[in-house]
Amino acid sequence: MQTRGEARQDEILGVVAELIAEVGWEGLTADAVVARAQTSKTTLYRHWPGGRIDLVTAALRRAADCAPAAVGDAGSVVGDLRACLDSMVDVLVGVHGIALIELLNAARRDDELRAQMRRLFDASCQENAAALTRNAAARGVRLDGRLVERALEVAFAWAMSQIVFDAVPPDAEARQEFAEHTLLRLIEGTP
Repeated sequence: MQTRGEARQDEILGVVAELIAEVGWEGLTADAVVARAQTSKTTLYRHWPGGRIDLVTAALRRAADCAPAAVGDAGSVVGDLRACLDSMVDVLVGVHGIALIELLNAARRDDELRAQMRRLFDASCQENAAALTRNAAARGVRLDGRLVERALEVAFAWAMSQIVFDAVPPDAEARQEFAEHTLLRLIEGTP
């Protein structure tokens, strides 16, 4: 159970995501966060001393933490891949997805933001790939963790492109097909 302080921090980070979705990286200011979240600059800088980059990093982590667990044990490699894909889609829809698209655009022009987003993305892929690889090993299946990481990067790109270009998340059937016929083949190294 969250403490009152943790719940308040989550509220502030939700405001950060909303503001990024509305005004983008360039429009995200401490004053805007303070006004919308009805908090103080002192509170912001106490929890996120690095300012805007720390706020955005925390908001992205929060979005990932709010999604269902990316890799539990779904009983098979394909099931685990599908769970990862479902988790990605959950993060990408709604305000977090809009904020992420805004941040990706801004990252092209901001080296610090780009580097931080890359670190978060890589860490997420590594963490999920390690869990997927452990699950597979427990079932007697040996996977190359590097191939699993690359497959998860492809999964993110696919999910993002489906949401951006089709304006809706891929449905359950499309996710299952992508997990079975694309991601599994990438991991197995088969054409």
